[in-house]
Amino acid sequence: MTIDDTQYEPRLVMRDVGDAREWVTLRDTGLLWAINRYLLHPRGFAFALTYPDGTTPDDVLAGAEPDGWTLRGDGTSPVVYDPRLGEAESFERFEAFLDTHRPDPHEDE
Repeated sequence: MTIDDTQYEPRLVMRDVGDAREWVTLRDTGLLWAINRYLLHPRGFAFALTYPDGTTPDDVLAGAEPDGWTLRGDGTSPVVYDPRLGEAESFERFEAFLDTHRPDPHEDE
């Protein structure tokens, strides 16, 4: 199942909470992808960022700033990652983010 707005009404929507840069960081570091891919999607849920009214999917793919988040899905079947979002690229961003927190293997040389 791929999550979209036409499938159901989200039960939880948090808008205008925190600084938009925090949401962008979550998306751009790949953390949002990892949370969804490994924790939520297999259980039939998705953590999704929300955007101001009038924001199109193309705007989102171009880097539009989110204004909050929502938990989507009903837990009845696994969620399939949208291929337009580039799962390989998301994995690479996530690994690059983790690398910034790993010790430098050449530090002791």
